[in-house]
Amino acid sequence: MIGYVGVDEQVDKDFYRALRRASLHRWRDRVLRRSSQGHVRSFEEAKGALKQWSQVYRGMRTVEVEKIVGSVGRCRDFDESFLPVRISVSGRWSRVDRAYHQGIELPAVSLYKIGDAYFVRDGNHRVSVA
Repeated sequence: MIGYVGVDEQVDKDFYRALRRASLHRWRDRVLRRSSQGHVRSFEEAKGALKQWSQVYRGMRTVEVEKIVGSVGRCRDFDESFLPVRISVSGRWSRVDRAYHQGIELPAVSLYKIGDAYFVRDGNHRVSVA
């Protein structure tokens, strides 16, 4: 296990690496002229496109991170790869990353599913760190 000072250094490196990768994604999309939202998909927009909507609890399940494509309320804080795009998320993001490095088990995230896509109801920072 990494020592306390080592964990703080690693957490800082992890956050700024993720922030830099999100920035590189935006530049890549601009250079390649890809139309990109630049952030994760909005659950409200996806839900609004449906003719009918119902909610059913499906219990605890393992979901591949790649299938999580959007968020209920934090769409502008993360890019399409769930990398942080704002320095303002560093506090919470770093606490989650620190817990990961210290082997602390965090609560499961809460998700909504539309088709094969998942949207984060609670746990955006945990998904981002994962």
